[in-house]
Amino acid sequence: MLRARIITAAVLLLLITPVLFWTSSAWVDAGMLVICALGAREWSKLAGLSHQAACWCGLLCAGLIAALWWIVEPSTIVYVGLISLIFWLWVALRWLPLGVPGFFSRARRFMVILGLCILLAVWEGAHAAMSLGPWFFISVMSVVWISDIAAYFSGRAFGKHKLAPAISPGKTWEGVIGAWLCTALLAVYLAQADFAQHVPHFYSMLFQRAGWWGGLAVITVLVALGIVGDLFESQLKRRAGVKDSGRLLPGHGGVLDRIDALLPTLPAAMLFEYLTR
Repeated sequence: MLRARIITAAVLLLLITPVLFWTSSAWVDAGMLVICALGAREWSKLAGLSHQAACWCGLLCAGLIAALWWIVEPSTIVYVGLISLIFWLWVALRWLPLGVPGFFSRARRFMVILGLCILLAVWEGAHAAMSLGPWFFISVMSVVWISDIAAYFSGRAFGKHKLAPAISPGKTWEGVIGAWLCTALLAVYLAQADFAQHVPHFYSMLFQRAGWWGGLAVITVLVALGIVGDLFESQLKRRAGVKDSGRLLPGHGGVLDRIDALLPTLPAAMLFEYLTR
């Protein structure tokens, strides 16, 4: 499983890198549109829709993003990010504690609409990040990548205390601590690395504007939000009775399985970036 995950990740990286650095940002926006549309299809299936209805939801998501593309402004991320942040805080405090049995037992339409709104917010966050350059886009995404990898290995090595056994039995508090520690240390290092002076990225901008303690506070919030997004998708899958949201990516599952932690993190990161200008 780990080997398949690494191979798939390497292939995706080889495909994404030329698009990021050798094309215009519009191609990245288009690629994110496709990813969000596929995510909407998977989300709708998990919510209980048929395969055909889920495909229509994916097309609807693509159409909504295409419409949003023409009207979006730089300040839009403030409203989108703020609403997204409030929602995910509510999920962490009120929704996840319900566990699987009480989770959207009959709210199928609500869940589908909610999924579309969440994916629209993710696209807006990615669009705002890419507008600041490919390195900035990668650095924002890396918050989740570093956190995920650190949580996986620290959880396997030291994990004893379960984080949410009813939702995701494999996640532990030790994994959470490892995720935060590694992400914070790398963020501090990258913020003051030599290349940060020549290639502005999320970490350098964050710590320059918010200071060291403010930057660490933001990193802490983003790591926590990524874990909330991961648990939320796990909750959705357990209610649907499936292990993965799809089978598109060998070793990873579906598109949602790869972007679950980005659902709350991307809009929030760009909200913090805008507010600290």
